[in-house]
Amino acid sequence: MKYTSTHLLKPHVGCLLLMLFSANARAADLMVAVGGSGNVHPTISSAITAAAIGDRILIAPGAYTENLNINKALELNCNVNGLRFTVVGNLVI
Repeated sequence: MKYTSTHLLKPHVGCLLLMLFSANARAADLMVAVGGSGNVHPTISSAITAAAIGDRILIAPGAYTENLNINKALELNCNVNGLRFTVVGNLVI
């Protein structure tokens, strides 16, 4: 069977697409709580620094006095449905 350049590219394109979709599937959840320790970040800023693109940061309800610099695609949510967290400070996106 004679291979053309189109046949040779197909497996590589499939691998590339798999890697792109796999990267999205590996998004992590990072936890934030006032006074957090271990796997729980004590500030939203520390969670942002540790996060990779596409990660989700779950924040305990409460007030956080800090300046945030969000320089990557992230999802920030309160970790308790129906409650909120408040950031007192500056936000740079």
